[in-house]
Amino acid sequence: PAKTLVATSEASTVGSRVAIGEIARFRIVVRIPEGVTPAVAISDALPAGLRFLDDSTATVALVSDGGLLSSTLAGAGLAVVGDETTVATVTPTFVVPAGAISGGPFNDGTDPAFALGTLTNTDSDLNQELAVLELNALTDNVTASQAGRSLTDRASVRSNAATLATSGALTLTVAEPSVTLAKTVTTAPVDAGDPVVYTITIANASGANVGPAHELRVRDLLDAALVPGSIAIAGPGTWTDASAPGSVDVTFTRLDPGTSVTVTVNATVGATVDAGLRIPNTATAAWSSLPGPSGTAPNATGSTTPGAAGRSRTLAASFSAMSLSSLDMLRWSS
Repeated sequence: PAKTLVATSEASTVGSRVAIGEIARFRIVVRIPEGVTPAVAISDALPAGLRFLDDSTATVALVSDGGLLSSTLAGAGLAVVGDETTVATVTPTFVVPAGAISGGPFNDGTDPAFALGTLTNTDSDLNQELAVLELNALTDNVTASQAGRSLTDRASVRSNAATLATSGALTLTVAEPSVTLAKTVTTAPVDAGDPVVYTITIANASGANVGPAHELRVRDLLDAALVPGSIAIAGPGTWTDASAPGSVDVTFTRLDPGTSVTVTVNATVGATVDAGLRIPNTATAAWSSLPGPSGTAPNATGSTTPGAAGRSRTLAASFSAMSLSSLDMLRWSS
């Protein structure tokens, strides 16, 4: 058999790289010999980090000039006219019945098997007859799925439980956001009543195994000792500003690898602040490996990411301590 990657659910990843929560659609093509092959089954040896989606998206086609039949499967879309020269254009539409799928319950790394029944190939000609199976697997949010981790699997075909052939390895590579958060003071106060300006910078690193950060939410609650002013947002892409007086709350739709965004906060130190007061200030950034509540939907795989979308993480950043020269000395807490 030959196993290939047909599609994934997210356009933001490249090639065979997948994000946590992303769905991969695999295609397995098996050549069927002439004559009778009893109890044929195709199985997929999924590694830790991938989980078969048993959601009625597994499909199969029997490709021939009309002489390839199954003893257990029948229905519209199962038989497709073609051979090895046209099989690449065949997209199977016959849904594999639940009773023909074994190996469940399907948890992380569980191998599914698809029973095609006894196959009778009476197409006695020079071209090939083939079975084409497509199935979906989820990149699971587990320890085995970390940035740069290879998820390698192989498909095999069996007859009467005996393995006839095994495909070459197909490898997916996990890509995750690599986000950093920093705060810098650009205008430091000296006295009560002085202006304060600081910038929050959020960056996503470059790299082959770095993915975009979706729904990147930046929050910063100003201390009561500060009188809030304006904020300025800069960077690529789009964002939603839900900030209120004294509270920064900005959500960036997506932060691609190699890019950064900034939020600049303007405030004033309160006129009645006591000397030596420590004013705490911490910003946080939270993001997900997938967009929206369930990733991109609809998408080319036909499935939707179940449960919470992808992997979410949060960072925090604070000011370092600052010593001011005024008699009314203020100190920022770290």
